[in-house]
Amino acid sequence: MNDFVSVINNVKEELSLVNDSDGLCYYASNNVSFDLDSINIPSSIFNIRDMMVANYDHYFVIAKADEYYLIDLTFEQFDKKDGYELRFFENWPALELQSSLEGKNLYTNLVSAGYSLVNNDALSLYLKSFNPEFECFFTLEDIMPSKVR
Repeated sequence: MNDFVSVINNVKEELSLVNDSDGLCYYASNNVSFDLDSINIPSSIFNIRDMMVANYDHYFVIAKADEYYLIDLTFEQFDKKDGYELRFFENWPALELQSSLEGKNLYTNLVSAGYSLVNNDALSLYLKSFNPEFECFFTLEDIMPSKVR
């Protein structure tokens, strides 16, 4: 688990060199997934656009290190910001995610650590934060390649 956290922290440190992580989700996800795979922690990159009807891209990683982890080092870009126009969403995804206790815990983990232990319900909450009407009909096992299961 220490190697897993080290990979996350290394990419978080790279991201800290820029003022704003908006639009860097693919860069962060690609680096995390590559580095995790190099230490034999299987992972896959996912795009919100591929998981639901969406007219935007947002990338995140699911890894399996004994249990499933959702990694999103740039989720903070979905926090409500004064002076920013909300595009693509009815509400800020971070606010949507925090509307339940489990969602608040997931939000806190993503924003503070960049990752969170997830089960099928937590994955559904995460995806619903981008589109509250989304119905998740798949499980982590369904979407992960066989190398990760």
